[in-house]
Amino acid sequence: MALIMPSENVARRWNGALQARLRRAPLEEFLRVRDLKVAPAGAARDTDNLVRATVFMVDAGVRIHAHAHEDELDERQQELVAQAACVVSHSLAALIGEQAAWRIAALVSAAQLLNPWIGLNAAAYAAAAAAQRFSEDLLDPTRAPRTLISEKAAIAVERNDDAQVGEVARLISQNLAPVNELARLSFAKTYKA
Repeated sequence: MALIMPSENVARRWNGALQARLRRAPLEEFLRVRDLKVAPAGAARDTDNLVRATVFMVDAGVRIHAHAHEDELDERQQELVAQAACVVSHSLAALIGEQAAWRIAALVSAAQLLNPWIGLNAAAYAAAAAAQRFSEDLLDPTRAPRTLISEKAAIAVERNDDAQVGEVARLISQNLAPVNELARLSFAKTYKA
C-alpha cells in the first residue's frame, strides 16, 4: 500500500475549496429546506443562490404588505423593496464570505421582485438605482444600511431559522407601510396608556 501525497499547489486548491464549501453550506441548506433550487457548481453558483434566498425573504415581506393593504406599490415602496434586496443580498454575501457577489445578486433580486409591479425594464432601472444608492451608503458611515434586517437575514440563513425569516419579512412589511400609517402607529405606540 502506498500513500500518495498531492503536490503543494493541489493541496492548497483543495484546502481552499473545502473552506469555500463550508462557508456556502448554510446558504445551500437554507435553500434545500425550503425546496428552493440550489445552483450547480460554476461561476454563478454563489450569485444564483444569493438571489434565490434574497427573493424568498424579501418577497415574504412584500406578500405580508400586499395582503394587508391590497393596493399597488407606490414609487417609494418600490424603492424600499429594491433597497431591501440590497440589504439582504449584502448580508448573505458577507455570511458566505463572497462580499463581491452582493451587487449582482441585489440587481437580479430587485428586478425579479419589482417585475410584476412595474415591468422588467423599469424594474431593472429601479434595481440599478437602488444598488447605486446602497453602494454610496456603504461608503458613508453616517448613512448605514438597515442593520436590523441585515442581522436578521444573516441569522435566518446561518441558523436555518423560520422565525428569523418571519422577522425579516415583518420588518420589510413595516418599512413598506404607507407614511400616514407609520405616523399613526408611531403616535399610538408613543401615547399608549
